[in-house]
Amino acid sequence: MHASSLEKAMDMEAGLLNDYAARLQELQRMIAQHDWDSVQKGIASLRNLAGEVETAEAARVEAFRALKAEHFLPIEESFDQAAERLEGPERDRLKELARRLKIGVVRVKGSSGLLGYYVRSALQARHQVLEELYPHRKGRLYSRSGRARSAADESLMLDRKY
Repeated sequence: MHASSLEKAMDMEAGLLNDYAARLQELQRMIAQHDWDSVQKGIASLRNLAGEVETAEAARVEAFRALKAEHFLPIEESFDQAAERLEGPERDRLKELARRLKIGVVRVKGSSGLLGYYVRSALQARHQVLEELYPHRKGRLYSRSGRARSAADESLMLDRKY
């Protein structure tokens, strides 16, 4: 009984992870096209989807806990150990779903890593171009004595009269 609810939860989470990876790839495409409005919407969509993934994961964890309780398995027992104690078709289906979950996680990691790499390399390329175009402007701040000082986020108070 609890095996079917675990199957449903795992299937849902695997599907959501694959959707998340696809949306990350779409976000990278939008960034490459400089479609900033779509990027904003894509980020909001990813946040919502991340919440759905968290909910699905919580349901999967709860279903797995219930399955272990139903079969009187120790709480600390791993998924593979618990799956081995189940009967043929049930065990095979759960192992297949676990494999799909792992693939989904790998896809999300890969897509987010590629997106991060793309953004970092594009930013680095722009900085290099700006340094070549404006070699005298390095983004440094100088004190009154002429010494370079850090460009830390410091507050600046302005009097409105001036």
